[in-house]
Amino acid sequence: MVDLLKNAYNNCKVEEWLEWNDNRYVKLTELGLRGTDPNCLDFLETTITMSDEATHQLFSGFIGSGKTTELKQLAHRLEQKHYTVVFVDTEDYLNLRVPATITDLWITIAAGVDRFLGQKNGHPRFWEKFHKFLTTTKVDVNKLTVGIPECTQLEMTFKKDADFKRKLDDALEGRRPELLQECRNFLEEGIAKITKDFYSQGTVLILDSFEKLRGDLHNAERVVQSVETIFIRDWKHLRTPCHAIYTVPPWMIFMEAGAASEFGRIHVLPMCKVYDPETGNPYQKGVDGMLDILAKRMDVDAIFGNRSALVPLVTASGGYTRDLLRMVREVLARGNGRGDPPDLEFPAVPVYRPYPTGVRRAVRYGPQ
Repeated sequence: MVDLLKNAYNNCKVEEWLEWNDNRYVKLTELGLRGTDPNCLDFLETTITMSDEATHQLFSGFIGSGKTTELKQLAHRLEQKHYTVVFVDTEDYLNLRVPATITDLWITIAAGVDRFLGQKNGHPRFWEKFHKFLTTTKVDVNKLTVGIPECTQLEMTFKKDADFKRKLDDALEGRRPELLQECRNFLEEGIAKITKDFYSQGTVLILDSFEKLRGDLHNAERVVQSVETIFIRDWKHLRTPCHAIYTVPPWMIFMEAGAASEFGRIHVLPMCKVYDPETGNPYQKGVDGMLDILAKRMDVDAIFGNRSALVPLVTASGGYTRDLLRMVREVLARGNGRGDPPDLEFPAVPVYRPYPTGVRRAVRYGPQ
């Protein structure tokens, strides 16, 4: 029983996303459990495959709702249609706790394409080019009192050192257009190499995780303003020579009018429907879908007796996958690793979470 509980616990990691061929994946979207509007992933795909020129689209949803997993599915579908997909995780390059700039996104794009190409012979390394840019007269290095790190350390310093990042932003003032053009040139070179090496239908850039950008008590307002600046004021600079999908924070849906001229509406991934709004009762198909997520990660009957025992947790999750996995892990941990049967009878406390309507509603779950 101990091993059974341990395996179940480790199969419910809340920060984990699934690859397109992971056998734990449940097709909630294809089952019609993520809202009544047309499938937003289908819309993203169709926009790309129907257009004879580069398209630029915005995709959003709450952190942990399954965006990355769905985008991995989309990438596979596009690859099946002979597109080359460059999947870039913004979190690999940026500190998502400090304000971002349009140059940050372009540096991320160029670095991500560079990593995709895997340092092939004849392909210039982006961080070498960026280091050369910083060490020439193009940038006022006197403002960089922290100094410019060695080329081999630049990538890590750019992400981890907030002080360096802030002073670099100041030093780049007035030189951003030149750096943007350097990044664009690098991307064009990369796409030309992709076209030559992969003989693809086209290149699709997916810039994931940028929706995780959020500040703290000291800089939250500046972080929000930085996102608005990128996607509302500077959106023209986000045009790429290939198809691009950018993930953005969900609150951007209230400000999308400023970016609509280029991107159109923001496509939002809804939660799984677990309640019928007309009757106020659990929506059985949605509940079953969420239970299937758990059944693919553990032997539900052996651990909990039967699936129905987990229905209260499913409905309390509000159809939010991360909350369900978090609650199940907590329940499993209550056995203290000794193999004790999980106890689903525990006091509940209100937890508040924003919903797409902007209304904050209470969802009761979790031990006190």
